[in-house]
Amino acid sequence: MKLNPRFFIFGYFGWFNVGDDAIGLSIVKELKSRYSNATFITTCNNRYFLENFHGTNILQDVETIGFEISKILREIIKSDYFIIAGGTHFHDEGGLNFGRFKILFSFVMLTCFARLSRKSPLLLGHGIGPLSSSWSKALVKLILYNSQKVFVRDKDSFKLVTSLGFRGKCVQGFDCAATLVEASATLGEVTHHRPERRIIGISLLPVYSIYLDEVEKDTNIVKSFARCLESALLKDNSIYLRLFAFRTGMRHSDVPLLEVLMKDINVRPDAIELIHYDGDVNKFLSSIKACNYCIGMRYHASVFAYLLHKPQIILDYMGKCKSLGRDIAIDESAIIPIADILTPRFCDMIQSFLSNPKQYVANLPVHSAKMRAEKMFEKLGEKL
Repeated sequence: MKLNPRFFIFGYFGWFNVGDDAIGLSIVKELKSRYSNATFITTCNNRYFLENFHGTNILQDVETIGFEISKILREIIKSDYFIIAGGTHFHDEGGLNFGRFKILFSFVMLTCFARLSRKSPLLLGHGIGPLSSSWSKALVKLILYNSQKVFVRDKDSFKLVTSLGFRGKCVQGFDCAATLVEASATLGEVTHHRPERRIIGISLLPVYSIYLDEVEKDTNIVKSFARCLESALLKDNSIYLRLFAFRTGMRHSDVPLLEVLMKDINVRPDAIELIHYDGDVNKFLSSIKACNYCIGMRYHASVFAYLLHKPQIILDYMGKCKSLGRDIAIDESAIIPIADILTPRFCDMIQSFLSNPKQYVANLPVHSAKMRAEKMFEKLGEKL
């Protein structure tokens, strides 16, 4: 490795999405801890992202560029190492429509350019799949072929990459954000102590509006959810609600949906608060840590709840949610398809959750997940 390595990290940072920002923050921090003389260039939509490095010795070594293709290609050539950060970029859930095809094809071209420039990318912390069409499988196979190493975050992704013929370059890790969380709580503290004030942390996103352009279905989800939360608030005055907008900003924001949920709950308004993600990852994590229970639809709502030892319900709106649930060995009753929110039994599920939280705590030890995440960075170092 060079004495002063230059890392180019491509990811969706600076879009007011706490999950993506946490991934970027964790990657830069982990690499800086291993390579103290390194400099970093990241893609970034809004420079608020850099505020997360204030108070550290990292800020002076991080630069950002926009998402213009010319800047991205230039940086691939200039940098010593090219990393494409996870998420969930490579799937065709809901069908291979034009938008999804365009995303996959763009990554094919990007990774091909990098390989031809002798800067084959390292895919770090990805959830891959599901892939149901021959076209999407062919495109993802090209992305994997163009990549130097593939670090996936869950067992389902590892199985898929293996089935596509790339087991030799694939490592199963965990979500990169795991390295940010100091998991100090013990299982006993969570499951046996009953505080006077119990906070349920809730994450919802406008899934039907985003993916299917069906706003009415999101409205029905909120109405049904509000009815069950009203029941919980009426039955137990120790219950409080903390609604988390994991994504804010101008695009695909959770805020409007959560504001409707607040209005639809007609009891104990003083027991409900809405937490906006304002760009400060650690502050947002601290608000989640203060919760006693979590009900999460956003993927990273479930990741953070797990890492903080919280009893949780995973609202399964996409394959990645179920993959996470399996990976952390949580009871099947804790993974609820979002269609079940509309059924009469959903309120009973929430009451069962509040009455028996121990059943809803994942069985995979958090230190195991953190070790898997750290293993990715160790294995990545072998390729540098």
